[in-house]
Amino acid sequence: MTSTQDEICSGGDINCSMTEEPAIVTGTADWRNLSVLENGSLIFDCDDFNGNIPFTSTLAQVILYILYGSMFVIALGGNSLVCAAVIRTRNNLRPNNLTNYFIVNLAIGDILINIFCVPTSVLSTLVFHYWLLPSQLCAIFNFFQAVAVLVSAYTLVVISMERYLAIMYLFRPRRGTKYAKISILIVWLLAMAISLPILVVSDVEQPDIRYEMCDFYTCTEKWSDKKQKYSYTIALLILQYLVPLLILLFSYISIAIVVWGKKAPGEAEDNRDQRMIRSKTKTIKMLMAVVIVYTICWLPFNVLNLVMDINEDINRWYGLPYIWAMLHWLAMSHACYNPFIYCWMSTPFRQGIFNMLKCVPIIRRFVPDRSHALNTSAVGIPLTGFDGQHNSSLRRKNNCTTYVSVRKKMNHNHGAPIRSASFRCNNSLRSSGPMHRHFVHLEVQQEESL
Repeated sequence: MTSTQDEICSGGDINCSMTEEPAIVTGTADWRNLSVLENGSLIFDCDDFNGNIPFTSTLAQVILYILYGSMFVIALGGNSLVCAAVIRTRNNLRPNNLTNYFIVNLAIGDILINIFCVPTSVLSTLVFHYWLLPSQLCAIFNFFQAVAVLVSAYTLVVISMERYLAIMYLFRPRRGTKYAKISILIVWLLAMAISLPILVVSDVEQPDIRYEMCDFYTCTEKWSDKKQKYSYTIALLILQYLVPLLILLFSYISIAIVVWGKKAPGEAEDNRDQRMIRSKTKTIKMLMAVVIVYTICWLPFNVLNLVMDINEDINRWYGLPYIWAMLHWLAMSHACYNPFIYCWMSTPFRQGIFNMLKCVPIIRRFVPDRSHALNTSAVGIPLTGFDGQHNSSLRRKNNCTTYVSVRKKMNHNHGAPIRSASFRCNNSLRSSGPMHRHFVHLEVQQEESL
């Protein structure tokens, strides 16, 4: 053998067989289809770069494209609808409802996850196994991948804390839009600061002779010290997953305890109490869904990344790409669920989305008219006039809530007078009746914040 052959054949799990034909180098998947000639020159078929690497078969790639493609469309479409619904219905939503701003920011973060994480992961990492974009974009894409994930996680934290404060401190002054904008700015700055090391260490490289011969590159993090890489992985696990999860658990468990233990003001009424129970159940289900979905989606992928950094030998396992693809898809799919969890359970958002869908002629016939359902589902009880005649009723529609204070349950047949009636719409309180009482109803606060 020549010196070039000796150098190649001595590296890694490589076996070289010398015959009258060119020497064929066999061994790990990274060295497939590489030939060493007698004169020391190398031949490699770049058209068959991937060889028998996972996800090169037609069936595997079809399954991969279907899974990631459907996730990409659902996440991008759902989060875009959320942003459009907020903009379109901004006059109908409460202007001081800070959750609207945070939900839009969450949707933007999820859209960025789809743009920066999904295409490059599928094509460059799983299918072609080399960087497809210009080398200058390697660090930028890796940086914004981390930023998008952190923005999504920290926006969930901000939403949970805003709800916690709204429920636990009912009488605190409402914060304005300036507070929401500052909170969103802090979220983005914090995400960028945490992701800055990735921008510094990310670069393209040619890991072996195959890439050099075909002029291919991979986009990776080039840490000078393995301990630094391991420490940063631990820090990301804590800052991106554990801290947000603990805050979500604390805030939403506290809210669930208060919501379920709260009793409606006034004397018992079957219909009203049933509505309260349904509202509480719906709220608690939504809070549970937020925590459970976040845990299931992100925990396996974070654990896998930690194991890959601790035990580098696992990177040689042939089945690792399949495990990585499944857990990566599960983590990225979290962007699909947020629009349904946070917005589909909200009547104004749901109505706004239905109104936009009805503008599309093709799907207009398939979209039900929700306006009648919204009007008939409004909360209210018939009110009897001071003359004893039943003449009107106050109902809650969208953001308007009716309050009635009575010492005894009203009897329509006897025409009992109203002690006090008040309703609040768009954060203003008006009252009618000889006795004015200001009730603070927890259910209303839930609708504003949850």
